[in-house]
Amino acid sequence: MPQSGGAYLLLTPKLYARTDGWPVVDQLRVPDVDARRDWAQQYLRLHYPTLSDAVPFPDGEAWVRSGERGLQLVLRLDLDTSLGSEDLRRQVLYTRTQRVGQGQFAFPRFGSQLSAPHPFVTLWACLWSFSMLARYEPVRWSRILDVDRSLDAVALEEVLDDALELVPWLLLDALGFAPD
Repeated sequence: MPQSGGAYLLLTPKLYARTDGWPVVDQLRVPDVDARRDWAQQYLRLHYPTLSDAVPFPDGEAWVRSGERGLQLVLRLDLDTSLGSEDLRRQVLYTRTQRVGQGQFAFPRFGSQLSAPHPFVTLWACLWSFSMLARYEPVRWSRILDVDRSLDAVALEEVLDDALELVPWLLLDALGFAPD
């Protein structure tokens, strides 16, 4: 969930952040607000350990907004005291997310893992899978990339384009040499 640029933070013990790229799911349409909030909290606890204490759909705030990257879910992170400065609020948010390029992201954990894998591992696994498909199933790979036939083609092109920028950055980050 990218947090850079789109996050807004308030001078209170509560920290609010909008998340881009939230998947549209049927549970968000449930009319009962408490049931919807419970479902979203369970989803965050199960898949996003660094956001497990976040409160989705906070009272008095817009719950969902539309942004450049699609649907944005508003989360509230309750803190012990007022942080009082923008830099401290960003620091709290950044301890719960991983920097990738110019953005901050919360990554999901997979299966029974206790934490999310490093973004480099996730991207490497995707690119490795794509390379195996391209090498051993070239006709199928070509069909998947055909924008006139495949619903996934544009998304795959975007992943491959982003990978050109992300691979060097993530490799430097994994080695401890990422630029600030």
